[in-house]
Amino acid sequence: MLTKEQVVQAFFELSVEDRLDVRRLLNDELNGLDGDDSAAREAWTAELERRIEEIENGTAKTVPWEVVLDDLKAKIGRSRAETDHVD
Repeated sequence: MLTKEQVVQAFFELSVEDRLDVRRLLNDELNGLDGDDSAAREAWTAELERRIEEIENGTAKTVPWEVVLDDLKAKIGRSRAETDHVD
């Protein structure tokens, strides 16, 4: 069995593409996935299609970007003000 140091050394000897593949595999493992995310991909695709359909047929409640940005700025300002008063 390889030591941790040997694994790390071997990792950095890989091409960038292979390192990205290893990173994906490790990420999936650490997140409890089996590497086959086709079900999740299908679910997200269906959700996106549903949302697009709602936007196109006018049933989605949309918020103009300017309003979203103003809300975020206000929330960040409140958050900063709250942390400024913490001792």
